Amino acid sequence: MSVRKYGLIFPDGINVPSLELKCYREYENLSKVSALMLPKWQHLLNAITALWPETFSNGKRGIVPNKWLTKCCQAWCANNFLTVWGPTSSGKSKHLGAIILAHWLSAPDKTTCIVCSTTVDMLEKRVFGYIIGLHSMYEGNLPGTYLKTKRSIVLGDEQSINGIFGIAVQRGTVKEALGNMVGIHNEYNVLFIDEMQATREAAVEAHVNLSTGREAKFAGAGNPESRLDPLGMYSEPTDGWNSITPDSEEWKTRFGYCIRFDGTKSPGIDNPERYFFFLQKKQIERIVETKGPDSPVYWSQIRGFIPPEGLERTLFTETLITKFHAMEKAVWVDSFSVAAGIDPSYAAGGDRCVIKPFKYGIFSDNGLPGVEFLPSEEVHIQLSSGEPVVFQLANDIQIRLQKYGIMPDSIGMDTTGVQGMLADVIEKQWANGIHRVNFGGKPTDLKFSVRDERKAREACKNRVTELWFNLAELIAYDQVRGLDIITVKELCRRRLSSKDLKINWIESKVEMKARTGESPDNADAAVTGIAFLRERLGWIPGSVSSPTTNPNTKAQMDLAKAFDIDGREENYLSGGS
Repeated sequence: MSVRKYGLIFPDGINVPSLELKCYREYENLSKVSALMLPKWQHLLNAITALWPETFSNGKRGIVPNKWLTKCCQAWCANNFLTVWGPTSSGKSKHLGAIILAHWLSAPDKTTCIVCSTTVDMLEKRVFGYIIGLHSMYEGNLPGTYLKTKRSIVLGDEQSINGIFGIAVQRGTVKEALGNMVGIHNEYNVLFIDEMQATREAAVEAHVNLSTGREAKFAGAGNPESRLDPLGMYSEPTDGWNSITPDSEEWKTRFGYCIRFDGTKSPGIDNPERYFFFLQKKQIERIVETKGPDSPVYWSQIRGFIPPEGLERTLFTETLITKFHAMEKAVWVDSFSVAAGIDPSYAAGGDRCVIKPFKYGIFSDNGLPGVEFLPSEEVHIQLSSGEPVVFQLANDIQIRLQKYGIMPDSIGMDTTGVQGMLADVIEKQWANGIHRVNFGGKPTDLKFSVRDERKAREACKNRVTELWFNLAELIAYDQVRGLDIITVKELCRRRLSSKDLKINWIESKVEMKARTGESPDNADAAVTGIAFLRERLGWIPGSVSSPTTNPNTKAQMDLAKAFDIDGREENYLSGGS
């Protein structure tokens, strides 16, 4: 006997999940036949709650219906390009995982879903692991076979394109990770990126290659941290960033639509027993107490919103970075020279030894002397090698810089404290000439810029503050290009304090790491390179007459040009090194 529902007739024996999935998949045609159909998102939600009820007959817990799952279903059905902002413990990845699995089950023989995260570990712990759990949890047989070694659920053999495929997209390996997947052309295609704020922009751009067939959907989710990382860039409101506030929960974007979950409105606050897995009041109070209500952690992990500029006094802002094109690629009038800044922060409260290579010459767009930073290079210590750390670092630094044609007399290096020993070893093994920078020293007598003739010692409490002001001044004069998102975040998160707005100082590296969990090693490497330009070559921010070559290293330019500095895929992709 046939089944009647929503003014339609369905085959005898059809179960509730199959009926709702059919209504979801064939909604456009069925809604023309019957006016009793529910909204499309309601059929999707009904299918999810039927497939994975709150409590199974065997006592296992399924999906607990909640307002944020409903919102995800609504936004998914209304938009083909969706970004989701949310705090920690908001279920954004799980909600989208359930939606993607239900979406695939609605037409498993015609659908390809690619699910990405930053690493294999995060992929298996988060969205793809949740999808696998839901697939095995259902009390019955669902289409598809889980292939553990392939990290996929497929309909058919291992070569089938009909399935859900988990892919780890680590920085710098986008093409290798996605491989032939971007060439898939199925009837229905989905690309989902988890932890989108930490993903390379190239991974997001892969959705263009999947935008074929009858339907192509993209969704990305993460904890919002910056307007300049992929999650921020692809969530930019059509009316500009000033059109949204911390109270905004959804908005149209240049690419589609963005929805946001605010942790202060978590279902776990209203009903902590039923929604124990959502953000709780005690968790929020703990973050406020330990990090403060104006901290980046509070805004990203609790409010699910990009930290508003101006809540904390910092020397750099994202507005400054974007206004003066500091993340864009440089175009040169003629040739350029190459140099580098080094922050051996392993001995100064940091975590990494960072090399920041850069080009310097004349920009063609404004005729000013300018700097273009290249991707950071991290030097890692091999504790098992048996060789003293300082010699390991010296050897690795020499190898890395020689490929750019950079010699020691084109290096600015932080030699605070015991870090001076590393400079000694490099010069002894290689050549002399390193420009040594003591972050813990006193400010110099150099003036800030062509318009601000204050001496650094008159406005800065210490040397490190002067170094950071040097880079800020160059950016404000439109003389910096090539900054990556990791360095930008470090620059924008380091607090600035002052006494009567005259004497300024930035917080210490140790203080910043304790507050944010991050050490500004990339940013310190960058400002050390600028110190080389300021103090070795005599650069003055805003001056058109700043030297654009190191008089001691003109012979290096031919060597530098022999290396294809611009040739690597990762050089100008957002996301950093």
